[in-house]
Amino acid sequence: MKDSTLESPMQHPKDYRARRFLNWFPLGFSYAVLYMGRFSIEVATPLIMELFNLTKAQFGVVTSTGSNAYALGCLINGPTSERIGGRKAMLIGVLGSAIMFLLTGLFIHLGFATRIVLTLAIAYSLNQYFQSFCAVAVSKVNAAWFHVRERGVFGGIWNTVLASGYFMAWGIGGYVMHVFPWYFVFIVPALCMLVMWTIMFFLVRNKPSEAGYKDFDTGDASSADPDKDKPVDWGYLWRHVFLNKVIIILAITDFCVGVSRYGLLRWWGSYLKEIYHVVPGTALYWYASLGPTIGGVAGGLSIGYFSDKLFGSRRPPVACIFFLLQIVSMYLLVKAPSMSFAVVMILINCIWAFGIHGIVAGTCSMDFGGTKGVATVSGIFNAIHYVGASVSGVLLGYAIDKWGWFAWFSFISPFCAIGAFLMIILWNETPSKKCGSAAG
Repeated sequence: MKDSTLESPMQHPKDYRARRFLNWFPLGFSYAVLYMGRFSIEVATPLIMELFNLTKAQFGVVTSTGSNAYALGCLINGPTSERIGGRKAMLIGVLGSAIMFLLTGLFIHLGFATRIVLTLAIAYSLNQYFQSFCAVAVSKVNAAWFHVRERGVFGGIWNTVLASGYFMAWGIGGYVMHVFPWYFVFIVPALCMLVMWTIMFFLVRNKPSEAGYKDFDTGDASSADPDKDKPVDWGYLWRHVFLNKVIIILAITDFCVGVSRYGLLRWWGSYLKEIYHVVPGTALYWYASLGPTIGGVAGGLSIGYFSDKLFGSRRPPVACIFFLLQIVSMYLLVKAPSMSFAVVMILINCIWAFGIHGIVAGTCSMDFGGTKGVATVSGIFNAIHYVGASVSGVLLGYAIDKWGWFAWFSFISPFCAIGAFLMIILWNETPSKKCGSAAG
């Protein structure tokens, strides 16, 4: 077995880094393809609402139902992934999601679109349940390959890969809807998922020892646990996860992120269509679709770099700053004097929203969950995140229907303010501090 022991936490041998790349990059790009599929519903929102004469609140039923299914799946599949391993959970999730997207396209082709809300609500919910496997699986696998001092920067790089999924969703998805029947926006991601499933099957491994390298102390919340090599049981999860004060506060924070992030993602397409008459397939829409991609890359890289380099691998300070900046940016978006300004503000809002989500749901789940409990913590964070996302479906859709687009800002900004306050409470927290241990 090859030795990947570190002289310091950051000095991995070159061959180990190369093999680690072959592990995380297929994993990351597979998740990007999952994003392509997951956000296809947002890409198709303006057209579906127009074709079937739906209000925002009616269509919000579809997205809210799917978000709650994802939340439930994360709670179930977090502990499940601890036991079966992240690799197996990822393979189950990608295959299940691909099948559900293919069935969605088939059902619409066969005429089930006459009951579009019911059809999409059921299909989207089942799809989201399978995707919840992947949300917890990626953190479970990556935690074993990266030291805590690497995770901030890696989180930025990871988000850069994931951000390509946003472009595939809105950029490529918008083109697919323009050229093919609109329901192909579900079929194309499914085919891509099947390709990535095959690549992952041959390359992805749960931890270094499964790829011929030594496992090492990752310096996270599991490092000081004398039983860290024993299988995860409910007693461990109860003591180190469910009663952990820091994890509880971070979970509430991720609820706020779910409202702000999905409140932005679900409605920017409708905003541009209603206010500026920009529709999928046009050049202007393509430029606007770069907002989530570029914003996701910039947000992930900047928040990870700043947390590692300026705040000593503390995540809350940068998250707090990003929350406050999103409040300002959302106000400027709804008050945009022109379409060009609105497109730029969508991009800037994405920097803050995606940056916070990456650092809380991704990096913090690895840091404070540790290699032993990361899948459960990631499951909790993602579950709460998607409960927040469900709020941005029906309730935010109703608010915009009733009070207009300024309600977009009025609805999202209080959650950003709460998130910023919670990050102030955790300002100095790191995995090694006592106050991150179980309460009581």
